[in-house]
Amino acid sequence: MPETVPGADDDSAGNGAGPRPVVLLVEDDPDVAAYTGTVLRHLVGAKVVDARSAEVALSRLADTDVDLMVTDTELLPGADGLELTAAVRKKYPLLPVVVLSGRATFDHAVVTMPAGASEFLPKPVDPERLSTVATALIEQRRRRVAAEAVSVLAISAHPDDAEIGVGATLAKHVRQGHSVTMLTLSGGEAGGATSARTEELAEAPTVIGARFVHRSLPDTEIGEGPSTVPMIEEVVREIRPAVVYLHSVEDTHQDHRAVHRAGLVAVRGVPTVLCYQSPSATVAFRPGRFNDVTGFVDIKLAALACHRSQDAAWYMELELVEATARYWGRYGRIRHAEPLEVVRDLPRPVAEADVDAQANGLTVNR
Repeated sequence: MPETVPGADDDSAGNGAGPRPVVLLVEDDPDVAAYTGTVLRHLVGAKVVDARSAEVALSRLADTDVDLMVTDTELLPGADGLELTAAVRKKYPLLPVVVLSGRATFDHAVVTMPAGASEFLPKPVDPERLSTVATALIEQRRRRVAAEAVSVLAISAHPDDAEIGVGATLAKHVRQGHSVTMLTLSGGEAGGATSARTEELAEAPTVIGARFVHRSLPDTEIGEGPSTVPMIEEVVREIRPAVVYLHSVEDTHQDHRAVHRAGLVAVRGVPTVLCYQSPSATVAFRPGRFNDVTGFVDIKLAALACHRSQDAAWYMELELVEATARYWGRYGRIRHAEPLEVVRDLPRPVAEADVDAQANGLTVNR
């Protein structure tokens, strides 16, 4: 039977300081969970999502945007609170964690720090102290998220290309609070009725949570020069992406190769440029990164399902798409992955001058 989530459906207003914070409370003692949850709801104004084990906590994090995790050090069954803290901090580095323990010794408090805990509080919890710490950490996390806001651009030749290649990756970006734009350069009219494909083109990005931009270059005749480069540059100047996803050049489709070459010119000042796989990629496609998209494949499948005019295409079979993500996951020892070729991956400060120059219409030579 699925575990209940007390308080998870309570969407009443918080303390009025922005959107109501969400706190994941990991506690296997129902009495302690009830008490701590009450403090968080009434003194912090938080929406509390309960989990009684490390396994359930990780599942909650995969499908819930959380501002703070509060965990006991001793959890049954599964990993203890410190192991959970280390795992969470590795996967969600901006998420603060408060560790609670009934063993309120100095030595025990020191042990929590290497695990990545933001704060250690002894039990029984002082409600005022928990309220003060939780409020400060939530505000700190929101400031850091805002400061590290990332603009992401996925460029594709046809409707459904980006969804097939990086649909789950884009959904993950959205969950992380990043602004995602999907630029599609043609209507894919060679693959179906234009009106149907245009409708699908608008519907699929909405499922992912992305903004979409559509241009009308001729399907199967996209060029790699003057007609295509300025189109991409216009969007780059507008959204100033830190990350770009692009077709690979190792592809049998002429439009994909053309968009790759035009894209490399148009995004020359972007710090991170990665190329995704398409069904027409050749065996020369050599991914160097396997992006963990565990928990986001369902969103990818839902976005692909929007492309109803392409149902007959062999590569749109949802079972095959899921199996492909499972296959690539083996290279990272994870459940699901999307493979990416790395063109460039620079720390953002290194490339800031290039981005500014490109935004002002200047040519950057490398």
